[in-house]
Amino acid sequence: MLSRNLTLPRLAVRTLKTSAPVASGHHIEHWWGPEKAAGRELVGFGVSGDNVYTDRLDYWYPAIRFRKEDDIIAPIRKKELGDWKNLTLEDKKLCELIDF
Repeated sequence: MLSRNLTLPRLAVRTLKTSAPVASGHHIEHWWGPEKAAGRELVGFGVSGDNVYTDRLDYWYPAIRFRKEDDIIAPIRKKELGDWKNLTLEDKKLCELIDF
């Protein structure tokens, strides 16, 4: 085991060599905010338990819809709110496909 006098300078040198050469800013590709959700609806709670969107590598499935609401999805969502017995088999499959 190295003495404390030898260990501390080695750790200081290591941090100097691994530090970033330039100061990092908040670029959009590194920002995990709602801009990455691209207008998709939040449907649940995220990692922290709050109703927020975060795009993270360690938490792959955020609580947002898979696709944005468009002219194809909007009528199906309206049908989905009603009685599912009135939906055709194709509509039920499309609802499941859109949501998951």
